[in-house]
Amino acid sequence: MPNIVHQTLGDRSSWLAARRALGVGASELAAAMGKSPFQSRLGLYESKIREEETEKEEPTFLRMGRRFEAAIADETAYKLGLEVEDPGDYSIWSRGLRFATPDRLVLSNGRPSGVLEIKSTEFFHKHLWDEGPPFHVRAQAQQQMYCTGLTQQPAIIAACWSMQRVDTYEEPYSEEFASLADAYVDSFWLYVSSRTPPAVDPEAPEQDARAIKALWPKNTGETIALSEAAAEAHTELAALKGWIKTAQKRETYLKNIVRAEMGENTFGEFADGGYYTHKAIVYAEKMKLQKARVTRTLLYHPPKETKK
Repeated sequence: MPNIVHQTLGDRSSWLAARRALGVGASELAAAMGKSPFQSRLGLYESKIREEETEKEEPTFLRMGRRFEAAIADETAYKLGLEVEDPGDYSIWSRGLRFATPDRLVLSNGRPSGVLEIKSTEFFHKHLWDEGPPFHVRAQAQQQMYCTGLTQQPAIIAACWSMQRVDTYEEPYSEEFASLADAYVDSFWLYVSSRTPPAVDPEAPEQDARAIKALWPKNTGETIALSEAAAEAHTELAALKGWIKTAQKRETYLKNIVRAEMGENTFGEFADGGYYTHKAIVYAEKMKLQKARVTRTLLYHPPKETKK
């Protein structure tokens, strides 16, 4: 079993460089396993071989989430009767090719005994947590326990919903998951060390498209021979284009049936409680139009939704 190494970096640039070089971070583990809703394996690969971190303006939701972190940690500590400690912005625990930067450490008698993972999210995402934290959040907590060695008590996951309520969940440490994660990370890191991109993922086309754009932003002017796999993809693409055109035409026709029947009415109901809305939306100020443009949008609402 690899030794645990704890280091505190002096600044953000050093911290970002360490994140690229040390291996796979806790928040990246699901991506390395091909199970992240946010990043594909190819996207993670691109972030690891990048020569330097591109400084971009941090999205507002991430910036606000970090600022609210302290308040959520305080509320969680109050709710559960815990003592927690902020390990600092640039603290990293690494173990083999895996590393973690816990949001907070849980203390017992003044000494770290567990980890606290904080998530700030919105109520409209609550359904994703109906059966507990999603896989990528659980994987993150598992890696934090593994890298810090704080495995004797379950990690605490605190989810704050629209800054109105904090729910807490326990994630017991799993040796079986740790072994599985090691295998995935070792396999993924072979791509990084050999500078060989992993194959594109049929389950993550949008994430892969972003990664490809970042990996190869320029062209060389050279010509290469495409493989049989590319030829098969081309054949299917050609067939799809025809199918999409036919499907779009059919979609417009079917919508027109509903639109024509609704006429000027705003709502159209079915016997099962489902309904359509056909509301007028005015585009003017946002699009800087001299004359307001009005369009009616047809939307279907399942039976459980209340009319709006």
